[in-house]
Amino acid sequence: MDFSPLVVDEKTMNNRDALIKLLKANPDIVDFLEDKQVPMSVLETYPYRFLDWVKSRNLCRGCKGLGHCKQKSKGYRDGLDYDRILKPVQEACYYKMERMEAIKHLQNYYVNDLGSMFETIGLQGIDIRNEKANYLLAYKEVTTAFKEGTGLFLYGTMGTGKSYLAACCCNDLARSGKKVCYVHMPSFAHRLRENYRVEDYRKEVSYLSFADFVVFDDIGAEAITEQSRSILLSILDKRMQNRRMTWFTSNEDMESLKNHFLSTSKGTDPLEAERIIERIRVLARPVQMIGADRRSLQIEKQ
Repeated sequence: MDFSPLVVDEKTMNNRDALIKLLKANPDIVDFLEDKQVPMSVLETYPYRFLDWVKSRNLCRGCKGLGHCKQKSKGYRDGLDYDRILKPVQEACYYKMERMEAIKHLQNYYVNDLGSMFETIGLQGIDIRNEKANYLLAYKEVTTAFKEGTGLFLYGTMGTGKSYLAACCCNDLARSGKKVCYVHMPSFAHRLRENYRVEDYRKEVSYLSFADFVVFDDIGAEAITEQSRSILLSILDKRMQNRRMTWFTSNEDMESLKNHFLSTSKGTDPLEAERIIERIRVLARPVQMIGADRRSLQIEKQ
């Protein structure tokens, strides 16, 4: 983004006529006046407003992206609008508009626990050309389930790519207009503990019960209480009864996950744990992901 530089010394700043003469020679201002059909008298009336506009644009010279933004409000600079009256406005730069376009699907998330690096990913961005057989097999299972609208229980050791694949599919469904939730289970359990008594959790529980697609990420890593176990069972019941597409990611297999739900501070309840696992089995087909930790791999730049 290159704009015409403007250097104004203190003497010119304090001399209105000299400032107006300098502004009239600035190519950006000339283009603005012609494009918006702004009379020259407007510039002569509001020279300092035009000066602020050019100064703000100058901060964008040579900018390489939002991470290098020098504006007070990242991605936004001072703008001018003219409709018989000259009005200062805030306008998004190219990089900000590009970012807004890339994440507009997030408006279709009812619950969004995605990390920032997961916000723009999708299945089409995955390069499988050099992947090993184990990953390719899991990738095929994921893409097939995605196309068929069926549930998956992705399990395996940390860093094998379970959450990444699930987030890709969640984003792609959101891009298609579906209402989705990506809920990080340890974070969800924490929100329940914080909000249970004031019942602020009810809206989130409703979203998780009825959204078109839900990913329960890292299930088995959350702290278990009788309340959280009961609420999860209720959510899974509703999703099962209404045949809602549901995915899970976990470091646990089904048997060890059942043990996870077995006990709370008030004792053990094998029946309640079995009920949860039974519903997960109905909602989702287990797919094991095997391989080395992929978190050291470079994730595509946002």
